[in-house]
Amino acid sequence: MAETKLKVLVFFVGTRGDVMPGVAICKALEDRGHQAAMAVCPGVEDSVRAYGVRCFVVGRVPFTWRNDKKVMSPEEVGILRRSMNAKEFLSVANKHGVSWNLEECLPEALAGCRDLVDQEDYDVILCNICTQVASHRLMKNRPNLKVWI
Repeated sequence: MAETKLKVLVFFVGTRGDVMPGVAICKALEDRGHQAAMAVCPGVEDSVRAYGVRCFVVGRVPFTWRNDKKVMSPEEVGILRRSMNAKEFLSVANKHGVSWNLEECLPEALAGCRDLVDQEDYDVILCNICTQVASHRLMKNRPNLKVWI
């Protein structure tokens, strides 16, 4: 039986560290004969393209850390941005909430991703933690689109 070749869109939002694993996934998919591309917010596209991965910028708002110094102490900002201690990190995150601008960048990025899915006729959208809920909304009106997390 012939193996089905898929057209996969990797929709990762985040900082470079969140997005770059998608590059390896795209390369692995391509090595197996599938077509793969990434959809990212502005600011990380050069890093993705440097590896020869087809990359689309969706939205106009870059994913960024918000200015937490207005609401957090310098120690809390340091913990949130650099701590490897999960308990310590969660204590600050639970106190102050999400520390990035998803509410600003994700709606526009999702709209761009939706248009891209329709134009390019993807079979699968692969998402990270930041895009999983939004991607499920995208799937509602597209029964043939599969979402992988």
